[in-house]
Amino acid sequence: MEKTCTKCKEKKSIEDFYVRNKVSMIRQCVCKECTKERVKRRHQDNPDRTRNNDLKRNYGISLEDHTAMFESQGGRCACCGKVGDGRWSKLCVDHCHSTGKIRDLLCRNCNMVLGQVGDNTNLLMSLISYLQKHQ
Repeated sequence: MEKTCTKCKEKKSIEDFYVRNKVSMIRQCVCKECTKERVKRRHQDNPDRTRNNDLKRNYGISLEDHTAMFESQGGRCACCGKVGDGRWSKLCVDHCHSTGKIRDLLCRNCNMVLGQVGDNTNLLMSLISYLQKHQ
């Protein structure tokens, strides 16, 4: 079965269109390729809007909240004090996975360490002891 995209006017397989309604299986009138291009362009044209939406969806804070946190930390990681590690210059929003409470902004490395140990302070203390033992 085929359908014509209203944007690019190309005739394509029905599988090349996103499902609009999962009950009736009605497909979008614009193909996946054109939809992806539109979304990509929207993100490029207004990155702040995209960032704000991501922060709201993932952490319940606005871009304004994030900027205030960033400025209050002097643009530095709350753990190691680095501005960033080059490729990952943006600071990550650190939050408690069990409560969802926002803590501070961390560089990617510090954020990943906390994630790898599952915020387990006993494990972190054991790791510190291990490093001290082998200095």
